Amino acid sequence: MPAFRSRTLHWRRNLEQLARRGGALEVAIAPASDVADSSDPPSTGPLPADFVWRLRIASTSEDRIELELPEMLHRSVPVREGTTVVAAIVVGPNRWMFRSRVVASVDAMSIGASPGTFQIEMPEKVARTRRRHLRVDSASLALPTVRLWPLLDLASVRPAQRALALTAEAIGRGERVVDRTWEDESVRPTLGPEFGATLMNIGGGGAGLRLEPSDAAAIASHRHFWMEIDLRPESALPLCVTARIAHTHLESTGATYAGVAFDFTADAEHAKLVGRQVIGAIAARQRRQEPATRRAA
Repeated sequence: MPAFRSRTLHWRRNLEQLARRGGALEVAIAPASDVADSSDPPSTGPLPADFVWRLRIASTSEDRIELELPEMLHRSVPVREGTTVVAAIVVGPNRWMFRSRVVASVDAMSIGASPGTFQIEMPEKVARTRRRHLRVDSASLALPTVRLWPLLDLASVRPAQRALALTAEAIGRGERVVDRTWEDESVRPTLGPEFGATLMNIGGGGAGLRLEPSDAAAIASHRHFWMEIDLRPESALPLCVTARIAHTHLESTGATYAGVAFDFTADAEHAKLVGRQVIGAIAARQRRQEPATRRAA
């Protein structure tokens, strides 16, 4: 039997081995188009950001996989029953992807409590894909593009973070955001030249980024960065946060993977805004699925 086919057929064994070792699945809320009718008109405007989480496998059974709830800054993120997800089993350079559905879940746990769990259906089949691509059948996840700048003065983020907080309050009052006040010269942090990355995963209090070879040198000489993720159309307010490089490694493709930790040293209150933004984006993605899910039912 060819090696490729053998690895594809033995995905269940790999999953069970991961579960025994306390391993994780990569999981994202599926785009609404994954569950929409083929007759639905294509959506227009910016695509929502697809946040991928590495979730520990709590247990497996014949027909279900139990996973820990996503967590953001010590707060569990709710995952609704009936939500369609895209998941990946990752072992070394091998990735097996599949769609599934949440069949049981619990409410988000309180801050500081142990994370809850949710269950998804065990897939009947999986598709082997390249490690750097999140694609299954005809659907692909749109991994967010991240804007990054070397942060030359850690304390200089305070005015921008205050401007972001005031804008969030205005959005909460139903006001339309026109000016990007957090980018005004008077409040903008002290930054170096901009470069880009791809957000591979997010969770807890940090993220995983992939940088192309041409941008990898930018992280070699600085420890802290100002990071911006576009959350439209879910929110007019981008997710902006100070990130600290935790570790890096060179991938076989030549790209660099960087693990970053969010740093709220300059303003601890900003953590609350970042947490609300991520949880709100995940909730909005689940709500986007609801009309198509009802039609499918």
